Amino acid sequence: MGFFSLLATWVLIGIWHGFGTSSVVWGIYFAGFTLATLIGYIPELSGSALLLVAFVGIAIALNDFQTRVAMKQNAGSANGGDEDGI
Repeated sequence: MGFFSLLATWVLIGIWHGFGTSSVVWGIYFAGFTLATLIGYIPELSGSALLLVAFVGIAIALNDFQTRVAMKQNAGSANGGDEDGI
């Protein structure tokens, strides 16, 4: 087995385990490629298309992380969990 076939197998297994079977993550994954292609067609930005997509991805990941942490912290607090709304 050659190095590249082993690397390809390793990468595919990592992608499969990292993404699982969630269709939402695959949409985000392919949206990154689409965004890189669209930015690549703008002459002023084409040289830094992947860098710009990386910054957008980091911003989305940080926002998602902060949202999940806030939701997890509020889930155990007394900020309205058992209230009946009256």
